[in-house]
Order: sequence, then C-alpha cells, then structure tokens
Amino acid sequence: MDDSKKRLQELVDNPREDLNIELKNWLDFSKPEHVDDLMKALMALANHGGGYVLLGFEKNPAGDYVVAANVAGSKYDQDLINMSLIRRNAEPAFHCQLYFVTRTLGDAIIPVLVVQGSFVPIRCKRDGTKHLKANSYYIRRPGPCSETPQTGQEWNEFIARCVRANRSLLVEAVRLVINEENVPQIDTAPTGLIDWKQRSEQRFVQRVSELPLERQNLFDPGSYSFSYVLEGCSIESLVDLLKCLSESQGSESGFPPWWVPTSQSLRPKPFEDTIECWLGEDGLDAAHSDFWRASRTGELYLRRGFQEESIASSRKENNELVIDPLLLIWRVAECLLHIERFALKAEMPEGSMFSAQLELTGIKDRRLEYLNAGYWPVRGTFRSSVTEARSELTGRCELIGTNLVEFTHSITKPILEQFDFFDFTLDDVRKQIELMRNWKTRGY
Repeated sequence: MDDSKKRLQELVDNPREDLNIELKNWLDFSKPEHVDDLMKALMALANHGGGYVLLGFEKNPAGDYVVAANVAGSKYDQDLINMSLIRRNAEPAFHCQLYFVTRTLGDAIIPVLVVQGSFVPIRCKRDGTKHLKANSYYIRRPGPCSETPQTGQEWNEFIARCVRANRSLLVEAVRLVINEENVPQIDTAPTGLIDWKQRSEQRFVQRVSELPLERQNLFDPGSYSFSYVLEGCSIESLVDLLKCLSESQGSESGFPPWWVPTSQSLRPKPFEDTIECWLGEDGLDAAHSDFWRASRTGELYLRRGFQEESIASSRKENNELVIDPLLLIWRVAECLLHIERFALKAEMPEGSMFSAQLELTGIKDRRLEYLNAGYWPVRGTFRSSVTEARSELTGRCELIGTNLVEFTHSITKPILEQFDFFDFTLDDVRKQIELMRNWKTRGY
C-alpha cells in the first residue's frame, strides 16, 4: 500500500470514498460503537488487499466531504490501535500505520490509517455492537461499504484476493518456516553489521572505562548485545533519527530496548554522526545500565546486563549464575519488533532487508533455569561450556510481525543449543510470545 507523502497529501486534500478508501468522522475510542465501526472498516480493507481510513470528514448538504468539527478533541495513538483494538477484535492480528497529514489549506490535521493487505482471511473475534459479529469476515462491497460477503461470487473473489494479495510475502513466510537457511553462521554475517558492532563495542568499552573504579566491573558477570543494520536506510538528520527512535519504542515490557529517556541526566546525546544513550552512570545494576547507539544509516546497537543477576537471590538455587530462556526469548522478540517499527518510521520501502546479530557473553558454566517455572519449567540440567555465543538473522523488515515466532526461534536456537543441546519448539516460542504480548505488569 502506497504510504508516500505525496499519496497521503492527495488523499486528505481531495477526500473521496472508494473500495480502498474509507472516510469517517472523528471517532471516540471510549465508545464501543465507534471502536466497532473502525474495526469493521479496517478488517474489510485488510481482506480487500489494503487501503486507507481517513478520520475527521463528514458530508455537507451538497454531498461533498468536508472537514468535521472535532468537538470531542479526539486523539489517536498507533500502539493503541494495533496492540489493543486490532489484537482484541481481529484474528489473525494485522498492522496499521498511522500518519498525521496537514491539509494544504491548513484547516486540519487528518489522521490517516494505512492498512496493508492480508494474505490470509481475517475474521472478527467477538460480538460487538451492531457493527460487529463474531466469526464474520468483512469485505469491501460496492457503495462503497464494509460488509460480509453476500453471494457465492463475492466469497470466491474474497478467497482469491487473499491468495493473490502480497503473494511474495506468503512465499517468503512459508520458506522461513521450512528452511533454516535464514540463520547464517558468523562467518557469513554481513561485513557492515560486524564492522558496526565492533565500533560500538569499542565505544562501549570507552564509556565503561570512564565510570568510577568500583563500577568498572559492572558487566563482568555477563551481558547480551543485539545489533542490527537496515540495508539502504538514510535518515536526513540526527533530529529525525531521534524522532524515529522515540516513535519506535515498544510497550511489551516495562523497560524496552532502545529506550529513549527524556530526563536531563539520562536522555540520549549526539556523538559524532550517531546518537548514543548510556545509563551506566546512574548507579543502577547492569540489567538497567543500557548502552545503545544508532546511526542515520540504520545501524543500531544495544548492550544490556543480564536481568537474572538483578532478581532476588532467593529465587535462584544456591545463588548460582543462570540464564532464563524465557527472558531471552522475550528480549529478542522485543528487539525484532523494534526493527519492524524503526523501519516503518524511517520510511523504508517494501522489501527492505535487515541483518541482525545476537550475542551473549559470560555464559560459561551458567545453567538454564526458568525463574518462574509455572510458565515453562526447564526439566534437566543444561549448562554452557562456552564463554560466549552468537547467531545472526537476515530477513525482510515487513515480515517480522507475521513471522515473529519463526524469527525469534531462528536466532535464539543456536544460542540455547550451547547449553548441553537444549532444544525447544516453535510452539514453545509461540506460547512465550503470547505471554509477552499479554503481560500487564512491568519489569519482568
């Protein structure tokens, strides 16, 4: 779906409805009927192959669309729409991109939702108001309007469209599930990624050396790093880069990767042609002393201590050093979702590729132990005989959300195998990612 600035400007300046364009008045998400009205349109457009929803328009007596008065002062948030409304109402969930476009006349800022086409049929999960019915499939019908298919021909066209829509993504998704070649070995990692990580490590060592002597061993017990590079990325300025970083922060946990603090003492700072953030000077433990940096060419690096060291010793047997596989899966999934969000904010074109590397250090003699065995007990003793382990992953940015389970499994499997051949399935990862996405408390 074309989300170029030129296309979006054209839509808001010349409002009209079509099979792939839906215009609505301002919506209040505290009202269930407004939520259901929006969801019906979003699901229909996703099943149609993609489209746009423009908010803030109404018809005048002449039948023309004009900007409506926003009497409720409605506010819209992309994470709320994607993480709450869509996930609660649609199966499978899909992603919308939210833009705010100022009309050329300067009379309004219009929220525009860009809906990507789905290559699987999307159904409604629950009964709602008069707009929604559980287990219904909504399509775009002449009018235009969003309704369930009414004839056999419409059903045939609906299924055929889902097969055709984003066919290349479907082929790639199947390949990822059945082919392990998407996990290259360390000697095949892109040179640009390795060079970026090495330069970032040198800067990290420099920052640690500037700490008071008693804190310079902060990361000695071990840590993990996650580095990634977006091919062909070009962001105009450090100001724009900071904006992309701020808008790419996740909400899956209370302490997201590449967190952008706003307080004077912690906020990121420019360094040469990059932005970096260093929390190690704040006196916190290693798990909350992130060092991260980012460049205008789409290179990002994160170093964080193990959270296992911060959890009360009473929860660890004999206080020995451990690695919690669930924590690793959650953190890696968060990092992968950051790639997807950052690529969107950086306006990367469809088909853009990423390369990522995960590395764990200080893991020799550590034992796998799930610190909340009620969710995923580790049965048996699995201990690492190596000091560090790393793995790489390459793929298309827009595939991450659809294939988060497969991507996460692919990049964590080579790491956890170093613990006495510990094995886990895609279904194990799927369950943990569902827990992560539904987690309501902060800081696990």
